Amino acid sequence: MDWRRTSAFSVFGCFYSGMFIPRWFAAVSSGVHRTLAGRPRAVQAAAKVAVDMGLQAPFSYMPVFYYSTGLWRGDDLDTITQRFREKWRDSTLGAWSVMVPAMYVNFLYVPPPLRVVFANSCSFGWTIALSLYVNARGEAGEAPASLPVQPQALALPAALERLGFGARS
Repeated sequence: MDWRRTSAFSVFGCFYSGMFIPRWFAAVSSGVHRTLAGRPRAVQAAAKVAVDMGLQAPFSYMPVFYYSTGLWRGDDLDTITQRFREKWRDSTLGAWSVMVPAMYVNFLYVPPPLRVVFANSCSFGWTIALSLYVNARGEAGEAPASLPVQPQALALPAALERLGFGARS
């Protein structure tokens, strides 16, 4: 087991997901509710996803992930910056393929006090995939060309409604 990488992953998750995300979700929800008051919940949820995935994922999550885990592992800034520049696009697209559907379900169906828990549950698997991508080496020592996660369509909203979970604000 790579304890240095595991501890970097843990520290990132603790501080980013534990300290930043609860405040971010509250600010996004408040701003969308003020801006789109009276609009259907599905529209508000889509707007929250657009703000969260359009701003936070590519311009906050990705840089913080790459730089914090790289520094924790002892990489120099030039190495981290090069890795970030090479992998930012694929990492962001991979995050969107997993987290956009998950966050739509989160903002539409999950009660506000449980949204961070739901997001962290989804993010746990995604962050493992991202960590594998960032740290993987092939037979020749090269990084893989693509993420270990492929985009997929999720039909969770309809499934949750069938299970009796109605839309909540």
